[in-house]
Amino acid sequence: MVKKVRANVEVLLPHVQAGRKIVVPAPTCSYTMRKEWPLYVDSPDVRAVSAATMDLMQFLDGLRREKKLKLILAQNPDWADLSLEWQESLGWNLVPEAQSRLKRKARRG
Repeated sequence: MVKKVRANVEVLLPHVQAGRKIVVPAPTCSYTMRKEWPLYVDSPDVRAVSAATMDLMQFLDGLRREKKLKLILAQNPDWADLSLEWQESLGWNLVPEAQSRLKRKARRG
C-alpha cells in the first residue's frame, strides 16, 4: 500500500500545488485518501494531497453553496429525453418504470 500511496501522490501533487482540488467518484475513496493515506505515509506531500481531496458530492455541494452550480437540467423539460438517449448510448438499460418516472419529473419542472 505504501508504494501505491507514494505513486499516486507523485502524480497528484503537481495538481494540488497548482491549486486544484482532487475530486474522486466515491466517498469511500475520498475517505481512504484523506484519512488513511497519511497513516501509511507520513509526509507533507501526502498531507497536502489528502487535504485537497473530496468526493464528487462534496465538490458539487461546494459549488452549490458558492452559487457556482447552475442547475439547468431541472429547468429543461426535454432533459428526460436527452438523459434517456445519453444513458442508452452508454448501454444503460433503465427499467420502464424508471424511464416514466424520469420523464414525469422533468416535465413537472
